[in-house]
Amino acid sequence: ENVLDLDHLEMINVASKQQSQDISKPKLELQSFEQELHDYPENVDGIQRESQVLNKGDHLPNPGELDTMSEIFIEFQVTWQNLKSKLSTVTEERDKLTTQMEDQQKHVMEVELLLKHCQDELSRAKDHIEELSHKISSIEVKIHADKVTNTNETAKIRMRLRGTQAKLDAFRLRYKEAIDESASSKIKYREAAEKLKDMLASQGLEVLSLKKQLAVA
Repeated sequence: ENVLDLDHLEMINVASKQQSQDISKPKLELQSFEQELHDYPENVDGIQRESQVLNKGDHLPNPGELDTMSEIFIEFQVTWQNLKSKLSTVTEERDKLTTQMEDQQKHVMEVELLLKHCQDELSRAKDHIEELSHKISSIEVKIHADKVTNTNETAKIRMRLRGTQAKLDAFRLRYKEAIDESASSKIKYREAAEKLKDMLASQGLEVLSLKKQLAVA
């Protein structure tokens, strides 16, 4: 039973590592989006410089060209502000989910420490029971061989055995509760990771749509 519990805990840890890898991909996509937004003002600056050149008279465009440049410049500014707003929203949601996942990870670590402590206590209790069982067997053999009644000592040891067995049962219960709590924490952690992944994917599609609109413009 203990081996199965440990195997279950190991499976949970493996799943946690896989979830961390799944989360890293959307984070990289968000970093790429941030870099694109960081580079975007260069396009606006280019339009501004071209507009300044036109205003200085170095090039004499017709009124239609001036209107077109003005519309493009305004559209770039509006789109840039939209991108900044979307980035702020995505970043805020990402930070919230990241904080939640960090809290879950801390809780998982605490549960794992508790599991280790329970496992150590369980091992010590088993050793103690085995030692007491050997003592009882030795005493019973000696009593049988010498035909000496030593019921008091045997009763004391049996009482200690029952007390230790009760402690062992309590440790088993705590160990099972800790495993159940660990599994629940992993589920919450996975749900937070999926929410972050879906949110980033949705925002990525919206950014792609805006970029297509810019390309058409």
